[in-house]
Amino acid sequence: MTTQEQYIERLKGMVEIKFGRSITTAEECYALREAVAESTEIDLDAKYYESLFLQKTGVVTRPVTLSALTRYVGYDSWSSFCTSADITPAEDSDIIPTPRRWGVVILTALAIVVVAITAIFLLDGGESKSVQPDPAVELLRSVESRWLARTVEECNAVRAYADEQNYAERVDNFIEEYTTTLYDEICSELILRASQDNVELSVEDMALYAEQIASSCYVMCDALNQEIATLGD
Repeated sequence: MTTQEQYIERLKGMVEIKFGRSITTAEECYALREAVAESTEIDLDAKYYESLFLQKTGVVTRPVTLSALTRYVGYDSWSSFCTSADITPAEDSDIIPTPRRWGVVILTALAIVVVAITAIFLLDGGESKSVQPDPAVELLRSVESRWLARTVEECNAVRAYADEQNYAERVDNFIEEYTTTLYDEICSELILRASQDNVELSVEDMALYAEQIASSCYVMCDALNQEIATLGD
């Protein structure tokens, strides 16, 4: 059993404790979906939980599933769960090496800096052009922070598989899947949030800020890809 699998088994055990019973059927996975959505506001399809708890062959556990469940049991993210001093793997041996833990911490810190710098840019840009009212600036900063935080979490979740032989392929598949619809999803969220908050946001500004947010996310994904070359060092 790899380190990744050990931590997943530890997480599953904690989820079942909080859920109140073992999760062995599709109906229980659906009930878990509702419990997680109520607790975290993350509403995933029940099939994601089925692939994890019912161990369907040929189905890889998605990082977003691990993220939702770690939040359900009280942690900020999958990476914080794996690096927490309170958590040990399902088996005591083969824990995540200290250098790997520090790598996750450092990369997360760098991502936070990117968030802060980009947020300042958005705010200054809106003020200097004097075309964005304060509600629009706040909306943009909120959407940006959410997407950058999500990208950090997704990348860190993939890093947990670094010891596996097919890690490079896993990274390639993740980046291709994650970035293909990234810009469109950010645009959709900007449009939805603007409508919900009654904020005026022109198509031009929406496209501009969506591109800036997506570019920051691409940088984080590229950093994940570049790390592959250093694994053998």
